Amino acid sequence: MKKFLFIFVLVVLLISGGCTPTEKKAGKTAEELLEIKTWLENEIPLYTNEDLELPFTHPELGGEIEWESIDKNVLKSTGEITLTSGSKDVILNYVISYDGDTLSDYFIITVYGASFDDVAAKFKGQFAAVIARDYDVRTEYDGYTINWTSSNPEIFSNEGKYTKPNNDETITIVYEVELNGEIRDYSFEIVVKGLLASEKREKLVKWINDNYLQSKLITSELELPTYNEEFKAPIHWESSNPNVISSDGKITRYPFDRYISLTGVARVQDEDIKFSFSVIVAAKEVTTKEEKVNALIDAIALKEIGKLTFLAYGNINQTFNFLPFYENVDAPVTV
Repeated sequence: MKKFLFIFVLVVLLISGGCTPTEKKAGKTAEELLEIKTWLENEIPLYTNEDLELPFTHPELGGEIEWESIDKNVLKSTGEITLTSGSKDVILNYVISYDGDTLSDYFIITVYGASFDDVAAKFKGQFAAVIARDYDVRTEYDGYTINWTSSNPEIFSNEGKYTKPNNDETITIVYEVELNGEIRDYSFEIVVKGLLASEKREKLVKWINDNYLQSKLITSELELPTYNEEFKAPIHWESSNPNVISSDGKITRYPFDRYISLTGVARVQDEDIKFSFSVIVAAKEVTTKEEKVNALIDAIALKEIGKLTFLAYGNINQTFNFLPFYENVDAPVTV
């Protein structure tokens, strides 16, 4: 019986001795190495456009992690991006050391050489300071995709077509920059160039000719426009002779034709557009010489004569012209 008990104890000891502390430790280490590896797979992105913050130890288990990039021109072993444009895949090797054991593996990471802000700036940079032509708008940069819209497609469409407005107009271009499902929003304002001053003048003159001054020969009061709806422009008028045509279009006819220049100034945004029209106020019918004479006197009469002051005068021949209707005796007048 004792012999049997001795043999039983010996067998138990031998079995216990087979599971050495070293073997127990190796199994536990393998589990922790795999746990660190799994943690890394959740921490390291498969694509990046920003420098990577590569961990060098597990926050709870500890251990050491070493990194080695295969292509330093794309990504340094420290996680710093060195690629300056476009995108490229790079192999990033790592070795986990834990309690005397190691585990090695690698990641294949797609590196983008530009950030969201870089791409947003590139998209904006393809436009001049002022839009004055059609654009073939580029919407892909360094692996990124851009979707954009114009706040006023009538003057600058979402296909990049430019339609010249009457005046300079400010629009907003709103765009999204997308990379692998991540989207960031951007926008900027830009001026769309309107008509030149000469083009505005041409349109205004045509509008006035078509609607208000169809004929140069004037026989009745004029309706001079004071506002242009198309340009949102007030218009001020001046006449070369207000006694014949006033600034509001009232006319005075004489027994002879009167040649008048009408000058208009349209205030379009912050600039004055000036234009002139030459017209003839047609002669009116008169029946007597007295009416003709009175009309002539009215035509040449001045309300007042300006005062001239000479500070010096010498060796100058001056001729004064006048109409001597009466000189002590009646003078003949021919009309």
